[in-house]
Amino acid sequence: MSHPKISDIIKQRPNFASEPVNGERILVPVRGRMAEFNTMLTLNPSASVLWEAINEQTTIESLVEALTNKYEVDRETARADVNEFIDELHTFMTSVPN
Repeated sequence: MSHPKISDIIKQRPNFASEPVNGERILVPVRGRMAEFNTMLTLNPSASVLWEAINEQTTIESLVEALTNKYEVDRETARADVNEFIDELHTFMTSVPN
């Protein structure tokens, strides 16, 4: 997935289960090719905020706002964090131009 535009819609793919564990969030593939690898991914607290935000369709702008509302971080830093989140987890989500 290339970097979505600020107005693009982003959403979780349905092939993953997500569970909170000890203050972090675990993503586990339950369907598709990734489920065959018995892998799971642990999200840090800020990535967990973003993952929860894309449970419903949302924009990149809304993800930036979610981080700035939750943490004392400027918009530029939040946008960089959102871009990194998307780079790391692109197989777990889908993007649609808005």
